Amino acid sequence: MKIYTKALITTLPLVFFFLAATVGISYYFSRNALTYLAEEWLSTRASEAIRIVKKHESVLHQYNLEKIPASLIKAKMDAIKEISGIKIGKRGYLLVVDTHGNIIFHPNKHYVDTDVYAENWYKRLKNEKSRMFLTIKHEKSLAITDFFPEWGWFLLAVDPKKEVYGLADQMRPYLLSLGFSAAIILSLVLMLLSRRLIKPLQLLVQGVERI
Repeated sequence: MKIYTKALITTLPLVFFFLAATVGISYYFSRNALTYLAEEWLSTRASEAIRIVKKHESVLHQYNLEKIPASLIKAKMDAIKEISGIKIGKRGYLLVVDTHGNIIFHPNKHYVDTDVYAENWYKRLKNEKSRMFLTIKHEKSLAITDFFPEWGWFLLAVDPKKEVYGLADQMRPYLLSLGFSAAIILSLVLMLLSRRLIKPLQLLVQGVERI
């Protein structure tokens, strides 16, 4: 086997490996960055929802109305109305579920009063602020959850993964194309350089063989 061929067989796989690793690492860190930003954004929305609920609950205590059913229902309805005004991107939303697994609020009214007690994501809800991935109606989403014990409400700030990772997923084909193009260009450059560098060695070997 010629020296030139051996050099290419040795170096070309390394070039492709490092380029593939670069593309993969770039995509990985871009997704991580988007996840962090999405979590921060959803966390602020969840905190805003908690503040709204606390505000209405504190009014009940202020006027000693917390044990009057009609006043409690009115406070919850007012809180839900205010929560419904919280916007999360284009497709995100606030979801309120009680400790019995019933959906108290969803922007799509058809989901209100739906029993989600048996859903896997509901079983993973915690009585504290946390992050989770969940699937609602066949749509995978990222959510920041919080709990309001006075009313037994779980409040979830939800955003579909397609929206969270939309930019990174759009970048992936471009990164792959860029990596593939760079690999071809580097391969051609490497072939030319290898030919130039190895040619004197080939002449030397041929000279030795003639002796």
